Amino acid sequence: MKVIALLCCLLRLASGGRILAILPHFGLTHWISFRPLVEELAVRGHDVTVVTPFTRDVPLKNYREISIASSYPKTMEYVTFEDMENIYRYSVLELYPLYYMAQMTESTFEREDVLALANEKFDLVITELFNTEIYHALAYKIKAPVISICSHQITGWGTFVPSTPDVPSYVAHSLAYRSAPFSFLDRLLNVCELIVAKAVYLYVFMPSSQKTAEKHLGKLPDVSELCQNTSLVFLNAHFSINNPRPHNPNVIEVGGINVVPPKPLPTDLQQLLEQSKDGVIYFSMGTVLKASTLSKTKREAFVKAFAALKQTVLWKWDGNMKDKPPNVHLSTWYPQRDLFAHKNVVLFISHCGNLGVNEAVHEGIPIICIPMFGDQPYNSKSVESQGMGEVLDFYSDITYEKIKSTINRVLTNPSYKRNARRVSKAYRDRPMSPLHTAVYWVEYVLRHEGAYHLRSAARHMPWYAYHNYDVMVFLHVALAAIVYLLYKVVVLFVKCLNLCCKSKPKSKVKKS
Repeated sequence: MKVIALLCCLLRLASGGRILAILPHFGLTHWISFRPLVEELAVRGHDVTVVTPFTRDVPLKNYREISIASSYPKTMEYVTFEDMENIYRYSVLELYPLYYMAQMTESTFEREDVLALANEKFDLVITELFNTEIYHALAYKIKAPVISICSHQITGWGTFVPSTPDVPSYVAHSLAYRSAPFSFLDRLLNVCELIVAKAVYLYVFMPSSQKTAEKHLGKLPDVSELCQNTSLVFLNAHFSINNPRPHNPNVIEVGGINVVPPKPLPTDLQQLLEQSKDGVIYFSMGTVLKASTLSKTKREAFVKAFAALKQTVLWKWDGNMKDKPPNVHLSTWYPQRDLFAHKNVVLFISHCGNLGVNEAVHEGIPIICIPMFGDQPYNSKSVESQGMGEVLDFYSDITYEKIKSTINRVLTNPSYKRNARRVSKAYRDRPMSPLHTAVYWVEYVLRHEGAYHLRSAARHMPWYAYHNYDVMVFLHVALAAIVYLLYKVVVLFVKCLNLCCKSKPKSKVKKS
C-alpha cells in the first residue's frame, strides 16, 4: 500500500500540481516581483490560476487569469509628490494608507469570481504577505497549504506570519531609515515603532479581515491563527544588500527574483548609449510617482544640475519640458532592466524602490537614493551603509548645488563603483538563481504536502512566553527573594550576636 501511495504521489507531481496564486495588490512593482514565479510554474507543467489586476497580452499554457482590475479606481494608478509630502513623510503615518490598501484588498475578496474559487480543488495557495491576510480564510476553505511571498524585506508586522524572530536591537523594521549599529535612541524608536505596527496589525487589520471573511465564508478560526499556519514565506531580499537577520527555516530569501535575463535594447536607445562615451545616468522615481507633479523649484534644480554634466541623462518623465538641456533625454518608459546591462550606464538616481535596487546591485551600478515612502528609506540606508551610493533627502537636499556635488562625488570617487561591484559579486554568488530557488521550494511544499515540519513552534506561544518575559519575572522575583532572605538571615545573625554579647557574665577583677 505504501508503494502504491508513493507512486500516486509521484504521478501527481509529474503531471504538475494545481496552484492558486492570489496576488491582488494594485501596485505594478509588487506584480513584477511575483510574475516570474507564477509564469515559470506554468511553464514547468503546473496548472496555475492567478488572481491579479494585471493580465498577460499573450496566453500561456497551463495559466488561467482572473482579472480584478475593475475593483480598483483609476486614481490609484499613481500618486503625486504632494501626496508624499502630506502623508508619507513619517513612517508611523504610513500605517493609515496601509489600512486603506487593506480595505481595497478586502473589496476584491468579495467578488463572486474570487469567492467561487472556494469550491475548486487546489494543491497549494500562493498569496502576498502584504495586507492580504483575508485570503488565508479562502485557503482554509479550499483546504490547501499556503505560501506567502513578499515583494521586499519582511515588514515589522509580517514577522508574525512565519513567527520569525524580531530583533529590534540590531534589525531595523522595513519602514525605517536606520541601520546597525544602533544608538540608544535608534533602538528605542525601533522598539516603539515595532510595537505600534504589530498592535495595528493585530487589533485593526485582523478584526476587519475576520469580519469580512466570515460574512462570506461563515464561521472561521481566527484569521491570525490561519496566517501562522503558512508553510513558507518568500522574501524579495538578500543578506548581501541588507544587514543579515535571523530567519526560521520556512523563510527563504529570493532577492532579485524580478531580475530576468536582459533583452536587446531598441535600436535608437542602443545607439544613444554607444555614443555616450562619458557614461549614462538614468533617473527614475518609479512607476507609482507621477514625475510631472514634481514642484517647479525641484524640477529646475535637477535641470540645472544635469545641464552642468558631460554625461548623457535618461530621465523617466511624463510630458514635455521646454527647458530640457541637450544632454537630457525624456521618455515615459525605459526598459530599465535591459538598460542597466549596458556597460556605459554609470549611475542610477532613484527613489530606491526594491526592484530597481535589485537590478542596479545585480549589475554593480552605484545609486543616488531619494527615498519617498514604504521600504525606500530602508533600502536607501542599506545602499548607503554598503558604500555603494549616497542619499538625498527629498524635503531638504533637492537644490542645484547639492544635486551636482553629490553626482560628481559618486562619479569621481572610485570607492562607490568598487563597493557596488563587491556587493554585486556577493549578490550573484548563489547555488541557484532566485527564481529556481523559489520554484524548488514551491515544489518541495507540494512534495511534502504542506511541509508543515518547517514551521516554528513559536506560533503557538503567547508573546510573553515567546520573549521569556515570564521566566525573567520569575528569576527577578526569585533573586529578590533570595536577597531578602539573606538580608533577614544577616539581620537575625547580628541580633543573636548582640544578645550573646549582652548575656555574657562580666569577669571579676582582683584588687591588688
